[in-house]
Amino acid sequence: MYMATPRTWLGRAQEIIDVLSKIKVDSVDRDRIEELFQLQRRAALNLMKQVGVFVAGGRSYVKRTLLIEWVRKIDREEGSLAAANEDSRREFSQAVAEIQATREILTAAGKPPISFPLTHEILESSFAALPPGIELRPGRIEVAFNPEGGPEEVVEKLYRLAKAIANEPDIFERLVLVRSKPPVDEMAELFATLLQ
Repeated sequence: MYMATPRTWLGRAQEIIDVLSKIKVDSVDRDRIEELFQLQRRAALNLMKQVGVFVAGGRSYVKRTLLIEWVRKIDREEGSLAAANEDSRREFSQAVAEIQATREILTAAGKPPISFPLTHEILESSFAALPPGIELRPGRIEVAFNPEGGPEEVVEKLYRLAKAIANEPDIFERLVLVRSKPPVDEMAELFATLLQ
């Protein structure tokens, strides 16, 4: 039994396939696997075992065509998940950086920063899941809060609202922005539809 090879190379899967497609050899040895996939010896051997290793002349090899098929399969199965994880990590890092920058500005201005836990739920805020007390109508946004509570409640609600707007701008436009449209005579449209 072998451990799964870390997929540190997954972001370069297409590049690896391109290289393997251009070379003319039938088999690829461990040294080339290490170089191409940028792996250490043990990880290269584990990868080769997953593909289907054979030994010739005391050296380990994999068939080039099998290796190409295996990389394509792994890229199909794990590539989108890796990309989604990277997007989520990047979004979280950006949110943390924004908060840290805001805190530094407030501290430099002599104002204590207001903090609240930044959860995955807050980062993925949507209009359907906004906390009670936030109302949106055409041309108006209202945020109600407990007047005896601290500023943390208000700041968190405003942050959730801002994230919902950023995450679902189309819904925000439908709920709050007023677009001038010609008046529709619904009865005339209904009669026209029935007469057709």
